[in-house]
Amino acid sequence: MEIRREMEDFMFCAPTQLFFGRTALDNLAESINIWSPNKRVLVVYGGGSIKKMGLYDKVMDILNEDGAYIKELPGVEPNPKMGLVREGVHICRENRIEAVLAVGGGSCVDTAKAIATAFYYDGDVSELVGQWWKKEVLPVLVISTASGAGTEMTTSTVLNNEDTKVKKGFHGPDLRPKVTFLDPEYTFTVGKWQTAAGIVDGISHTLESYFTQVDGAYFHARVGEALLKTFFEYGPIAYNEPENYNARANVMLGCTWACNGITTKGNYAAWICHGLEHEVSAYNDKITHGAGLAVITPRWMRWALDENTAFRFVDIGVNVFGMDKNIPPLKMGEMVIRKFEELFFDVLQMPRNFKELGLVDEALEVMVKDMQGVVTPNIQKLLFKPNDAGGHQRSSGRML
Repeated sequence: MEIRREMEDFMFCAPTQLFFGRTALDNLAESINIWSPNKRVLVVYGGGSIKKMGLYDKVMDILNEDGAYIKELPGVEPNPKMGLVREGVHICRENRIEAVLAVGGGSCVDTAKAIATAFYYDGDVSELVGQWWKKEVLPVLVISTASGAGTEMTTSTVLNNEDTKVKKGFHGPDLRPKVTFLDPEYTFTVGKWQTAAGIVDGISHTLESYFTQVDGAYFHARVGEALLKTFFEYGPIAYNEPENYNARANVMLGCTWACNGITTKGNYAAWICHGLEHEVSAYNDKITHGAGLAVITPRWMRWALDENTAFRFVDIGVNVFGMDKNIPPLKMGEMVIRKFEELFFDVLQMPRNFKELGLVDEALEVMVKDMQGVVTPNIQKLLFKPNDAGGHQRSSGRML
Protein backbone atom coordinates (compact mmCIF):
# COMPACT_ATOMS: atom_id res chain seq x y z
CA MET A 1 0.00 0.00 0.00
CA GLU A 2 1.32 3.39 -0.99
CA ILE A 3 0.73 6.07 1.63
CA ARG A 4 0.32 9.52 0.12
CA ARG A 5 1.76 12.14 2.44
CA GLU A 6 -0.06 15.19 1.15
CA MET A 7 -3.70 16.16 1.00
CA GLU A 8 -5.00 16.05 -2.57
CA ASP A 9 -6.29 19.04 -4.53
CA PHE A 10 -10.03 19.55 -4.47
CA MET A 11 -12.98 21.87 -4.96
CA PHE A 12 -15.62 21.93 -2.24
CA CYS A 13 -18.99 23.62 -2.65
CA ALA A 14 -21.92 22.66 -0.43
CA PRO A 15 -24.52 25.34 -1.10
CA THR A 16 -27.44 23.57 0.60
CA GLN A 17 -29.18 25.98 2.95
CA LEU A 18 -29.77 24.13 6.21
CA PHE A 19 -32.47 25.01 8.73
CA PHE A 20 -32.01 22.96 11.88
CA GLY A 21 -34.18 22.56 14.96
CA ARG A 22 -37.76 22.95 16.12
CA THR A 23 -38.30 26.14 14.09
CA ALA A 24 -36.92 24.73 10.82
CA LEU A 25 -40.26 24.60 8.99
CA ASP A 26 -40.95 28.25 9.78
CA ASN A 27 -38.79 28.89 6.71
CA LEU A 28 -40.60 26.55 4.31
CA ALA A 29 -42.90 29.05 2.59
CA GLU A 30 -40.14 31.58 1.99
CA SER A 31 -37.87 28.85 0.60
CA ILE A 32 -40.56 27.64 -1.80
CA ASN A 33 -41.06 31.21 -3.01
CA ILE A 34 -37.34 31.54 -3.73
CA TRP A 35 -36.98 28.31 -5.67
CA SER A 36 -40.43 28.12 -7.29
CA PRO A 37 -41.51 31.61 -8.41
CA ASN A 38 -44.94 30.32 -9.45
CA LYS A 39 -45.21 28.03 -6.42
CA ARG A 40 -45.74 24.84 -8.43
CA VAL A 41 -44.53 22.00 -6.26
CA LEU A 42 -44.42 18.20 -6.37
CA VAL A 43 -44.46 16.70 -2.87
CA VAL A 44 -42.79 13.27 -2.70
CA TYR A 45 -43.33 11.05 0.33
CA GLY A 46 -43.66 7.45 1.44
CA GLY A 47 -46.49 5.81 3.32
CA GLY A 48 -48.57 6.93 6.25
CA SER A 49 -45.88 7.83 8.78
CA ILE A 50 -45.79 11.54 7.97
CA LYS A 51 -49.58 11.63 8.24
CA LYS A 52 -49.63 9.85 11.59
CA MET A 53 -47.13 12.30 13.10
CA GLY A 54 -49.01 15.31 11.74
CA LEU A 55 -46.18 16.45 9.46
CA TYR A 56 -48.20 15.96 6.26
CA ASP A 57 -50.95 18.28 7.49
CA LYS A 58 -48.43 20.87 8.66
CA VAL A 59 -46.63 20.93 5.31
CA MET A 60 -49.86 21.09 3.34
CA ASP A 61 -51.20 23.89 5.54
CA ILE A 62 -48.03 25.93 4.95
CA LEU A 63 -48.13 25.37 1.20
CA ASN A 64 -51.87 26.05 0.88
CA GLU A 65 -51.69 29.20 2.98
CA ASP A 66 -48.93 30.39 0.67
CA GLY A 67 -51.10 29.74 -2.38
CA ALA A 68 -48.98 26.94 -3.81
CA TYR A 69 -50.09 24.64 -6.63
CA ILE A 70 -49.46 21.16 -5.23
CA LYS A 71 -49.19 17.73 -6.80
CA GLU A 72 -48.41 14.67 -4.72
CA LEU A 73 -46.40 11.51 -5.31
CA PRO A 74 -46.82 9.07 -2.40
CA GLY A 75 -45.65 5.48 -2.27
CA VAL A 76 -41.86 5.75 -1.96
CA GLU A 77 -40.42 2.50 -0.56
CA PRO A 78 -37.01 1.71 0.93
CA ASN A 79 -34.46 1.12 -1.83
CA PRO A 80 -36.38 3.50 -4.15
CA LYS A 81 -37.62 2.22 -7.48
CA MET A 82 -37.23 3.70 -10.95
CA GLY A 83 -40.89 3.08 -11.79
CA LEU A 84 -42.01 5.70 -9.29
CA VAL A 85 -39.39 8.11 -10.64
CA ARG A 86 -40.89 7.77 -14.13
CA GLU A 87 -44.34 8.53 -12.70
CA GLY A 88 -42.97 11.60 -10.93
CA VAL A 89 -41.32 12.91 -14.10
CA HIS A 90 -44.62 12.56 -15.94
CA ILE A 91 -46.47 14.52 -13.24
CA CYS A 92 -43.86 17.28 -13.31
CA ARG A 93 -43.99 17.67 -17.07
CA GLU A 94 -47.77 17.58 -17.25
CA ASN A 95 -48.17 20.18 -14.48
CA ARG A 96 -45.24 22.51 -15.18
CA ILE A 97 -43.74 21.74 -11.77
CA GLU A 98 -40.90 24.05 -10.71
CA ALA A 99 -39.61 22.39 -7.53
CA VAL A 100 -39.67 18.97 -5.88
CA LEU A 101 -40.21 18.76 -2.12
CA ALA A 102 -39.16 15.47 -0.49
CA VAL A 103 -40.80 14.75 2.87
CA GLY A 104 -39.39 11.62 4.48
CA GLY A 105 -36.22 9.57 4.71
CA GLY A 106 -33.35 8.94 2.35
CA SER A 107 -35.40 6.99 -0.19
CA CYS A 108 -37.81 9.91 -0.59
CA VAL A 109 -34.90 12.28 -1.12
CA ASP A 110 -33.21 10.02 -3.66
CA THR A 111 -36.50 9.64 -5.52
CA ALA A 112 -36.99 13.41 -5.58
CA LYS A 113 -33.45 13.98 -6.86
CA ALA A 114 -33.91 11.44 -9.62
CA ILE A 115 -37.22 13.01 -10.69
CA ALA A 116 -35.65 16.48 -10.68
CA THR A 117 -32.82 15.27 -12.91
CA ALA A 118 -34.78 13.04 -15.28
CA PHE A 119 -37.21 15.93 -15.87
CA TYR A 120 -34.57 17.45 -18.16
CA TYR A 121 -33.39 14.17 -19.70
CA ASP A 122 -34.83 12.93 -23.00
CA GLY A 123 -34.16 9.25 -22.31
CA ASP A 124 -35.14 6.88 -19.52
CA VAL A 125 -33.98 7.47 -15.96
CA SER A 126 -32.14 4.12 -16.03
CA GLU A 127 -29.74 5.60 -18.59
CA LEU A 128 -28.58 8.20 -16.07
CA VAL A 129 -26.93 5.57 -13.88
CA GLY A 130 -23.19 6.10 -13.69
CA GLN A 131 -23.35 9.59 -15.17
CA TRP A 132 -21.97 12.85 -13.81
CA TRP A 133 -24.92 15.09 -14.67
CA LYS A 134 -23.87 18.70 -15.32
CA LYS A 135 -27.09 19.96 -16.88
CA GLU A 136 -30.11 21.59 -15.31
CA VAL A 137 -31.99 19.98 -12.40
CA LEU A 138 -35.30 21.04 -10.88
CA PRO A 139 -34.71 22.55 -7.42
CA VAL A 140 -35.03 19.93 -4.68
CA LEU A 141 -36.03 20.84 -1.12
CA VAL A 142 -35.96 18.31 1.71
CA ILE A 143 -37.85 17.85 4.97
CA SER A 144 -36.01 14.94 6.56
CA THR A 145 -37.74 12.53 8.93
CA ALA A 146 -34.92 10.02 9.37
CA SER A 147 -31.20 10.06 10.06
CA GLY A 148 -28.59 8.05 8.22
CA ALA A 149 -28.60 8.37 4.45
CA GLY A 150 -27.07 11.85 4.35
CA THR A 151 -28.54 12.40 0.88
CA GLU A 152 -30.20 15.59 2.15
CA MET A 153 -26.91 17.38 1.47
CA THR A 154 -25.11 15.30 -1.18
CA THR A 155 -24.59 15.41 -4.94
CA SER A 156 -25.72 11.83 -5.56
CA THR A 157 -28.75 9.60 -5.70
CA VAL A 158 -29.07 5.79 -5.58
CA LEU A 159 -31.93 3.83 -7.14
CA ASN A 160 -33.03 0.24 -7.61
CA ASN A 161 -33.76 -0.90 -11.13
CA GLU A 162 -36.61 -3.38 -10.62
CA ASP A 163 -36.08 -4.97 -14.02
CA THR A 164 -32.35 -5.68 -13.79
CA LYS A 165 -31.95 -5.92 -9.99
CA VAL A 166 -29.11 -3.40 -10.19
CA LYS A 167 -28.75 -0.79 -7.46
CA LYS A 168 -26.58 2.09 -8.57
CA GLY A 169 -26.67 5.85 -8.71
CA PHE A 170 -25.69 8.96 -10.56
CA HIS A 171 -24.15 12.23 -9.50
CA GLY A 172 -24.03 15.90 -10.33
CA PRO A 173 -23.34 19.23 -8.64
CA ASP A 174 -26.96 20.40 -8.89
CA LEU A 175 -28.37 17.21 -7.38
CA ARG A 176 -27.46 18.72 -4.04
CA PRO A 177 -30.73 19.96 -2.47
CA LYS A 178 -31.24 23.71 -2.41
CA VAL A 179 -32.76 23.76 1.09
CA THR A 180 -32.93 21.10 3.80
CA PHE A 181 -35.07 21.26 6.93
CA LEU A 182 -33.90 19.12 9.85
CA ASP A 183 -36.13 18.99 12.92
CA PRO A 184 -35.04 16.16 15.24
CA GLU A 185 -38.58 15.90 16.62
CA TYR A 186 -39.70 14.39 13.31
CA THR A 187 -37.39 11.45 13.96
CA PHE A 188 -39.00 10.62 17.33
CA THR A 189 -41.43 8.13 15.76
CA VAL A 190 -38.75 6.27 13.79
CA GLY A 191 -38.68 2.73 15.15
CA LYS A 192 -35.68 1.03 16.72
CA TRP A 193 -34.80 -0.95 13.60
CA GLN A 194 -34.65 2.07 11.31
CA THR A 195 -32.95 4.16 13.99
CA ALA A 196 -30.24 1.53 14.36
CA ALA A 197 -29.85 1.16 10.59
CA GLY A 198 -29.47 4.93 10.24
CA ILE A 199 -26.78 5.08 12.91
CA VAL A 200 -24.85 2.28 11.19
CA ASP A 201 -25.20 4.09 7.87
CA GLY A 202 -23.78 7.30 9.39
CA ILE A 203 -20.88 5.37 10.91
CA SER A 204 -20.21 3.60 7.63
CA HIS A 205 -20.16 6.90 5.71
CA THR A 206 -17.58 8.13 8.18
CA LEU A 207 -15.42 5.03 7.96
CA GLU A 208 -15.52 4.87 4.16
CA SER A 209 -13.59 8.16 4.04
CA TYR A 210 -11.57 7.48 7.17
CA PHE A 211 -9.87 4.38 5.81
CA THR A 212 -7.80 6.13 3.18
CA GLN A 213 -4.26 6.10 1.86
CA VAL A 214 -4.07 9.90 2.12
CA ASP A 215 -2.25 10.13 5.43
CA GLY A 216 -1.71 13.85 4.96
CA ALA A 217 -5.45 14.52 5.35
CA TYR A 218 -5.02 15.08 9.09
CA PHE A 219 -7.99 17.44 9.32
CA HIS A 220 -10.32 14.96 7.62
CA ALA A 221 -9.32 12.19 10.02
CA ARG A 222 -9.93 14.30 13.09
CA VAL A 223 -13.38 15.33 11.80
CA GLY A 224 -14.10 11.66 11.19
CA GLU A 225 -13.12 10.80 14.74
CA ALA A 226 -15.41 13.53 16.11
CA LEU A 227 -18.27 11.99 14.12
CA LEU A 228 -17.49 8.50 15.41
CA LYS A 229 -17.40 9.76 18.99
CA THR A 230 -20.77 11.41 18.43
CA PHE A 231 -22.35 8.23 17.07
CA PHE A 232 -20.97 6.06 19.86
CA GLU A 233 -22.06 8.56 22.52
CA TYR A 234 -25.53 9.48 21.27
CA GLY A 235 -26.45 6.52 19.06
CA PRO A 236 -27.37 4.18 21.93
CA ILE A 237 -29.30 6.97 23.66
CA ALA A 238 -31.32 7.76 20.53
CA TYR A 239 -31.97 4.02 20.12
CA ASN A 240 -33.16 3.49 23.70
CA GLU A 241 -34.76 6.90 24.31
CA PRO A 242 -36.46 7.78 21.02
CA GLU A 243 -37.77 11.14 22.27
CA ASN A 244 -34.45 12.33 23.66
CA TYR A 245 -34.13 15.52 21.61
CA ASN A 246 -30.43 16.09 22.17
CA ALA A 247 -29.51 12.53 21.22
CA ARG A 248 -31.67 12.65 18.10
CA ALA A 249 -30.24 16.07 17.21
CA ASN A 250 -26.62 14.96 17.47
CA VAL A 251 -27.25 11.78 15.48
CA MET A 252 -29.19 13.69 12.83
CA LEU A 253 -26.56 16.38 12.33
CA GLY A 254 -23.77 13.79 12.49
CA CYS A 255 -25.36 11.75 9.70
CA THR A 256 -25.67 14.85 7.51
CA TRP A 257 -22.08 15.91 8.10
CA ALA A 258 -20.72 12.39 7.57
CA CYS A 259 -21.92 12.48 3.97
CA ASN A 260 -21.84 16.10 2.78
CA GLY A 261 -18.29 15.88 1.39
CA ILE A 262 -16.32 17.58 4.13
CA THR A 263 -14.38 14.40 4.94
CA THR A 264 -13.99 13.20 1.34
CA LYS A 265 -12.66 16.14 -0.68
CA GLY A 266 -8.88 15.92 -0.88
CA ASN A 267 -9.13 12.56 0.85
CA TYR A 268 -10.52 10.32 -1.87
CA ALA A 269 -11.19 6.68 -1.07
CA ALA A 270 -13.16 3.75 -2.47
CA TRP A 271 -16.46 3.40 -0.66
CA ILE A 272 -16.16 -0.32 -0.98
CA CYS A 273 -18.55 -1.41 1.79
CA HIS A 274 -21.31 0.64 0.19
CA GLY A 275 -20.56 -0.83 -3.22
CA LEU A 276 -20.81 -4.34 -1.79
CA GLU A 277 -23.99 -3.60 0.15
CA HIS A 278 -25.69 -2.19 -2.92
CA GLU A 279 -25.31 -5.60 -4.51
CA VAL A 280 -26.97 -7.15 -1.46
CA SER A 281 -30.02 -4.88 -1.35
CA ALA A 282 -30.30 -4.93 -5.15
CA TYR A 283 -30.68 -8.71 -5.01
CA ASN A 284 -33.29 -8.39 -2.24
CA ASP A 285 -34.80 -4.92 -2.09
CA LYS A 286 -36.47 -5.72 1.24
CA ILE A 287 -33.07 -5.59 2.96
CA THR A 288 -32.44 -2.35 4.81
CA HIS A 289 -29.27 -0.62 3.63
CA GLY A 290 -27.92 0.05 7.14
CA ALA A 291 -28.56 -3.54 8.19
CA GLY A 292 -26.54 -4.79 5.23
CA LEU A 293 -23.72 -2.43 6.15
CA ALA A 294 -23.77 -3.77 9.71
CA VAL A 295 -23.01 -7.25 8.39
CA ILE A 296 -20.39 -6.15 5.86
CA THR A 297 -18.44 -3.36 7.61
CA PRO A 298 -16.86 -5.20 10.57
CA ARG A 299 -15.91 -8.10 8.31
CA TRP A 300 -14.27 -5.72 5.84
CA MET A 301 -12.40 -4.08 8.75
CA ARG A 302 -11.11 -7.45 9.93
CA TRP A 303 -10.01 -8.37 6.39
CA ALA A 304 -8.32 -4.98 5.92
CA LEU A 305 -6.37 -5.09 9.18
CA ASP A 306 -2.70 -6.01 8.74
CA GLU A 307 0.71 -4.62 9.70
CA ASN A 308 0.53 -2.00 6.93
CA THR A 309 -2.98 -0.74 7.63
CA ALA A 310 -3.07 -0.95 11.42
CA PHE A 311 -2.16 2.73 11.81
CA ARG A 312 -5.72 3.81 11.02
CA PHE A 313 -7.17 1.37 13.56
CA VAL A 314 -4.70 2.67 16.14
CA ASP A 315 -5.88 6.23 15.48
CA ILE A 316 -9.48 5.19 16.15
CA GLY A 317 -8.48 3.24 19.24
CA VAL A 318 -6.56 6.13 20.79
CA ASN A 319 -8.56 9.13 19.59
CA VAL A 320 -12.10 7.72 19.71
CA PHE A 321 -12.01 5.06 22.41
CA GLY A 322 -9.15 6.34 24.58
CA MET A 323 -7.10 3.15 24.33
CA ASP A 324 -3.47 3.03 25.46
CA LYS A 325 -1.28 3.96 22.49
CA ASN A 326 1.31 1.41 23.64
CA ILE A 327 -0.98 -1.53 22.87
CA PRO A 328 0.47 -3.47 19.89
CA PRO A 329 -1.16 -2.17 16.69
CA LEU A 330 -2.69 -5.45 15.51
CA LYS A 331 -4.09 -6.16 18.95
CA MET A 332 -5.56 -2.68 19.13
CA GLY A 333 -7.06 -3.19 15.69
CA GLU A 334 -8.91 -6.25 16.92
CA MET A 335 -10.09 -4.33 19.99
CA VAL A 336 -11.39 -1.52 17.79
CA ILE A 337 -13.29 -3.89 15.51
CA ARG A 338 -14.85 -5.50 18.55
CA LYS A 339 -16.11 -2.07 19.68
CA PHE A 340 -17.98 -1.68 16.40
CA GLU A 341 -19.36 -5.22 16.61
CA GLU A 342 -20.59 -4.59 20.14
CA LEU A 343 -22.40 -1.44 19.06
CA PHE A 344 -23.89 -2.92 15.90
CA PHE A 345 -24.88 -6.36 17.20
CA ASP A 346 -25.22 -6.14 20.99
CA VAL A 347 -26.54 -2.60 21.45
CA LEU A 348 -28.34 -1.82 18.18
CA GLN A 349 -29.42 -5.43 17.58
CA MET A 350 -28.49 -5.44 13.90
CA PRO A 351 -28.20 -8.80 12.05
CA ARG A 352 -24.83 -10.49 12.50
CA ASN A 353 -24.61 -12.35 9.19
CA PHE A 354 -26.22 -12.80 5.79
CA LYS A 355 -28.55 -15.51 7.09
CA GLU A 356 -29.96 -13.19 9.77
CA LEU A 357 -30.15 -10.49 7.11
CA GLY A 358 -32.52 -12.68 5.13
CA LEU A 359 -30.35 -13.79 2.22
CA VAL A 360 -30.89 -17.33 1.01
CA ASP A 361 -27.89 -19.53 0.19
CA GLU A 362 -28.48 -19.50 -3.56
CA ALA A 363 -28.18 -15.70 -3.55
CA LEU A 364 -24.53 -15.81 -2.58
CA GLU A 365 -23.24 -17.24 -5.86
CA VAL A 366 -25.11 -14.58 -7.84
CA MET A 367 -23.93 -11.81 -5.55
CA VAL A 368 -20.29 -12.89 -5.60
CA LYS A 369 -20.36 -12.80 -9.40
CA ASP A 370 -22.01 -9.36 -9.43
CA MET A 371 -19.68 -8.01 -6.74
CA GLN A 372 -16.68 -8.66 -8.99
CA GLY A 373 -17.87 -5.72 -11.03
CA VAL A 374 -17.78 -3.41 -8.00
CA VAL A 375 -13.99 -3.25 -7.76
CA THR A 376 -13.21 -1.69 -11.13
CA PRO A 377 -9.66 -0.59 -12.07
CA ASN A 378 -10.50 2.98 -11.04
CA ILE A 379 -11.82 1.79 -7.70
CA GLN A 380 -8.75 -0.37 -7.15
CA LYS A 381 -6.58 2.74 -7.20
CA LEU A 382 -8.50 4.10 -4.21
CA LEU A 383 -8.64 0.95 -2.09
CA PHE A 384 -7.33 1.29 1.45
CA LYS A 385 -6.02 -2.25 1.19
CA PRO A 386 -5.32 -3.21 -2.43
CA ASN A 387 -5.61 -6.78 -3.64
CA ASP A 388 -1.83 -6.85 -3.37
CA ALA A 389 -1.37 -6.99 0.40
CA GLY A 390 2.17 -5.68 0.14
CA GLY A 391 3.16 -2.06 0.08
CA HIS A 392 5.01 0.54 2.00
CA GLN A 393 5.10 0.85 5.74
CA ARG A 394 3.87 4.11 7.20
CA SER A 395 6.27 6.03 9.39
CA SER A 396 5.21 6.48 13.01
CA GLY A 397 6.32 10.07 13.29
CA ARG A 398 2.86 11.67 13.40
CA MET A 399 1.26 12.39 16.74
CA LEU A 400 -1.97 10.49 17.42
